[in-house]
Amino acid sequence: MHVNKSIEAIIQAYEKYLDEDKGLSASTILRNKNVIYDFLYKQFGKNPFVPKKITQNIILTYIIKLKEHYKSKSIQVMVSALRSFLRYLVMIGKIRIEIANCIPSVPGWRATHLPVFLVKSESKKLLKTCDLRTQKGRRNYAILLLLMRLGLRASEVLNLTLDDINWDLGELNINGKGRKHRVLPLPSDVGSALAFYIRYVRPPYLDRQVFIRIQSPYKCLGDASTISTIVRRALIAAKLNPQQKGAHLLRYTAAMNTLSNGATLFEVGELLGHCSIDTTAIYTKIDVAALRELAKPWPIK
Repeated sequence: MHVNKSIEAIIQAYEKYLDEDKGLSASTILRNKNVIYDFLYKQFGKNPFVPKKITQNIILTYIIKLKEHYKSKSIQVMVSALRSFLRYLVMIGKIRIEIANCIPSVPGWRATHLPVFLVKSESKKLLKTCDLRTQKGRRNYAILLLLMRLGLRASEVLNLTLDDINWDLGELNINGKGRKHRVLPLPSDVGSALAFYIRYVRPPYLDRQVFIRIQSPYKCLGDASTISTIVRRALIAAKLNPQQKGAHLLRYTAAMNTLSNGATLFEVGELLGHCSIDTTAIYTKIDVAALRELAKPWPIK
């Protein structure tokens, strides 16, 4: 593919803006960048990037064509990225505000689907697939518990470091989505699984990341999809076939268990690191009266 230096330059500047000024996560920056690559190369190709040539008709035509290949939810994300880029161009004085404001909202309704989660018996069955006699089994057991009990995102488990665990206070420091920080209590079962893995299983490795490869060459797990793969393989081993099979399944499970223990939506949102109560509101659709399992806290010295 021909490299257009003018397009590469503006995208590099936009990427720096998202990172340094907006503080977005690496995954969000990559997603936005990919959308803008597609948009700009389709409009300009080998020709120099001239912001003033971006017209309302060009923008609307591009969005309409997206409908031929993507579902509504994906289009919403892509349109949001495009709107972000155009507003950046307005900020640096390259286009008029009217162009950035011409992007229509893509129809969509929040919380229209029911969250998929595991009930107590299924959660136990999933954990039993981890062979605690093996190093991999111990590592995966700790990972599944973090997802299932604390509702961590796959990326949060992946990026957890040894320094994030406060054994004296029984707390975990989580650096979450959008660089938002939260402190979570460390349940006793999660703490025990982590302590055993770190003390007896985790290979010696200079990097501070908690979860690394069991076999040589020792290095950090690849990316967040690696965590979801661990969940999917455990589901297959447990002969469970929920509609959703990635790490987010266990995040939903943690939320439902927390609600069933009497927590408010606000408290669930705090646990999950939600920015808005609207995001947490999906859990009001489920009757969780049957899901009762209290968590004992990690023993504090």
